[in-house]
Amino acid sequence: MHLLPCVSGDARELPTCPETFDILSVRLRVLDERAETLDRSRVALRGFVSATARRAGWSVPCRPGRKGNG
Repeated sequence: MHLLPCVSGDARELPTCPETFDILSVRLRVLDERAETLDRSRVALRGFVSATARRAGWSVPCRPGRKGNG
């Protein structure tokens, strides 16, 4: 698993020093924040798609290349 340009391989092989711990902790926090943002965006988009489908009378949201229930 590739986490940082300077760190690779098994986590058990990582150097045990405060600097590495701090770098990995910050990276984890950034990834968690990005995941939360993506999750909120997905929920909002799902709501928009669902509302649009309901207003158009479609039983399921359109998929690319499809119109209505077709």
